[in-house]
Amino acid sequence: MEFAKLIENLPHMEPVIVHGKEGECDLYRVPFTESYPDIIISRAGKACSPEEFSAAFEREDIDRTAQHVHDCFFLVYVHKGSNLEIIEDRKFLVTENDIMFLTPHTAHQNFYTPDSQVVFIHINPESIYRYILPMVSEDILFSSFFSEFLTDQSVKRMLFFPDCMALIRQALVKIVAEYVETPYMHNIMACSLLSAAIIELARIKTRQAMSFKTDAQERVRDILSYITANYRTASLWDTARHFGYHPSYLSSLIRQATGESFRDLILQHKMTQACLFLKERRMSVEQAAYACGYQNVSSFYKAFVRVYRCSPREWVSRHGGTGESPTPGSDPLN
Repeated sequence: MEFAKLIENLPHMEPVIVHGKEGECDLYRVPFTESYPDIIISRAGKACSPEEFSAAFEREDIDRTAQHVHDCFFLVYVHKGSNLEIIEDRKFLVTENDIMFLTPHTAHQNFYTPDSQVVFIHINPESIYRYILPMVSEDILFSSFFSEFLTDQSVKRMLFFPDCMALIRQALVKIVAEYVETPYMHNIMACSLLSAAIIELARIKTRQAMSFKTDAQERVRDILSYITANYRTASLWDTARHFGYHPSYLSSLIRQATGESFRDLILQHKMTQACLFLKERRMSVEQAAYACGYQNVSSFYKAFVRVYRCSPREWVSRHGGTGESPTPGSDPLN
């Protein structure tokens, strides 16, 4: 089936709208169901006229009360035409083959040209834990897009990918086909394709972040790979010694590349892995602590509370997992 026909067969999603108080955005609760627990795909609503589109694009003031937020991750793919995406107080012209990715609770508003073919993919945050984060957790830069929201739900972030490569576009088209045609195991196939597309986006994002000019900056790729592989035990001094740099210089390189200090980068990665250990690998709190490289559970508790503002067991009760004490003699990594 042609993609235009697939889009025509996509439903208009009917979210549960929670109206905000005066001066606040409306919240769109996406109705994930047993049949569609992970992703819900919809097409753009009624297009505006060319005059309305131009007026919205040229208007200097932004009406924040006209924006809305979603309670899920939100991917916008423009197959044809143009989409004016107003996010918070910024405007983005999203055109053919562009992709935009928003975290939950990021306020936005859309305007579409009449010829637009725009697809919205709503992703359940719980499915990020199940499918996406385990696959991109080794990418210390891209995984923060997901893990920072899961750490602090007030985080609002956006990723923009202009003119995406054919491989990603083909995956998105196939996802829509799976969703519309509902063949056997369509939900699993759609999630697998989405995971593959997001991994390709992660590669693009990392290449963009690592496009340095000097040889020293170029080595940041190797440094981040080393940190990812050795995050359990890596220290600033040991990492600097490994690469032959002064610790202050290494710290400066990392901050320039990631916007984070060495300490915060390690902590964020440890906490991302801790969540995966607790939720997906069903580890106890004690097992997760040792698996993340902490020598005692008390230090792990303090770090966890600092990042998540709750204890590990409280987090487990909200998100699933065991949190129970390990059986005597059990191996934390098994």
